[in-house]
This record gives sequence, C-alpha cells and structure tokens, in this order.
Amino acid sequence: MTLSKYFAKVRDNKILWVFKYINCSFKKGGRLIKKCRYGFDIDGVLTSRWPILFKLEKLIARTTNKFPYFGKFLFAILLRLLPVNRVARKVIRELYKKGHRIILVTSRQDSYLSWVTRRWLSRAGVPYHIIVFNGDKKEMIGKYEIDYFCDSDPEIIANINKHYPGKAMNLREIVRKVLIGL
Repeated sequence: MTLSKYFAKVRDNKILWVFKYINCSFKKGGRLIKKCRYGFDIDGVLTSRWPILFKLEKLIARTTNKFPYFGKFLFAILLRLLPVNRVARKVIRELYKKGHRIILVTSRQDSYLSWVTRRWLSRAGVPYHIIVFNGDKKEMIGKYEIDYFCDSDPEIIANINKHYPGKAMNLREIVRKVLIGL
C-alpha cells in the first residue's frame, strides 16, 4: 500500500488507529512507557515543493548575490507561498497530541527568515516545542537527544546514520515505523 492509502483508511474509519502502534508510546499496564523526541526538517519534509519553485529559488539565489536585501525579500515571499505537506502535518499533530516532543531543525539563517518561518508554521497549523535555526542537524540530534529525525535529503540521512545509527529516516519510513510499530 502507498502512504496515501493508509491515510485514506484512517479518514474512512474516522479513527486514528495509525498512531496506536508508535514504538515509544504504547501502553503497558495503562500508562505510557516513554515519550520520544522527534526531529523534523522544514524544507522538503514540511513543505511540499512544486518543480517551478526550484527554478524560482535558483533565480532568487542569483538575485541575492547581487542585491542582498531585495533577494531576502523575494525569498521571504517564496517561503510564505510554499504549501504544507499534509501527511507530515498530520504525523506531527498526532505525535504532538500523544505528548511527544517535536523539534524542528532548519538551516535557514536570517532573523527575518526565522520570523517568516514561525509565521508560516502557525498559519499552516504545525505544532512544535522547539525550533532551531541555522542548526547542523547531526549536532542537534546529540544536543537535543532526538530519538528519530526526519529529513528528505538521502545524503543527510546517511551522514546522520553513520554517527547515530537508525535515528534518521525520511517521512515515508517514519510513517511506516508508526504504522507497523517496529
């Protein structure tokens, strides 16, 4: 089954049984054993990117080199236009409801972009406990003791798994882990 079919079943049954089998939050004797810390990257995981946006980003990057303030302004507008990945938002909302810690790690650097990012997250309805800007993802996993980290870049996932085996995965693997309960 594909990822969308799993969520279609949840919507048809109107029961969120999907998150019943998360390995860190199953009940034994009527109480929760452990709350996990889940880390998510913003760009590529929480944002749904359209192919046209990649071209716009390249154009804005060239503009930023020549005209820094105008480039930041254009990039901020682009960030506000990015649509949210509904599957990622649903996963994060359910984990948040279950009491798990949600830590968002992004490589966005500018203070103006941090304001735009926080506003985008609140408009998109993505709950979180901590957001880290300009963070080295591998470093942040150790610093915040993240149990599972979700990223869209396979190179970053491989690099993190070298230092912290089994902690980094893509969104599909996180949902599979949640569904199967491995």
